[in-house]
Amino acid sequence: MRLYTQLLKFREICTVQRPNFFLLHQHFSFIQAQKALKLVQPIVADCQKLFKDTQKSLPLSPEQEETTKLRAANYIKELEQIGCVLQDPARGIVDFITVYEGREVSLCWRIGEPTILHWHEVDAGFKQRQPITPDFLRENIMSLYQTQKISL
Repeated sequence: MRLYTQLLKFREICTVQRPNFFLLHQHFSFIQAQKALKLVQPIVADCQKLFKDTQKSLPLSPEQEETTKLRAANYIKELEQIGCVLQDPARGIVDFITVYEGREVSLCWRIGEPTILHWHEVDAGFKQRQPITPDFLRENIMSLYQTQKISL
């Protein structure tokens, strides 16, 4: 089975019926997202390992598929409880919603990166990431303050 087909199968297995994430989220400051990485990193590493293990085991028996679904659902739930969303389990990409120039954007982190280095529009993806600059950080703090999401 080709890698792409395997990835689609894993994503199908990991799909969990849940309410619209963007209606339930919190806004992270850059600092809050950085601190949350200490909790997020091991969960994403476990999810990525689950993906690799699942790849090796395809096709899955019904019992294996059910076990994988439950494990994936638990990882996704843990990340949602922290307040972030797993965008890609295979590549270990996680987004933290924040505010920039009065609109919601995503702080984007990928497993293996030492820190959060990029952001992108909420409706954009990994390929549209932009570097976090000092100007972004200043505007992010002011936007969060103006929307009363943080106190200075």
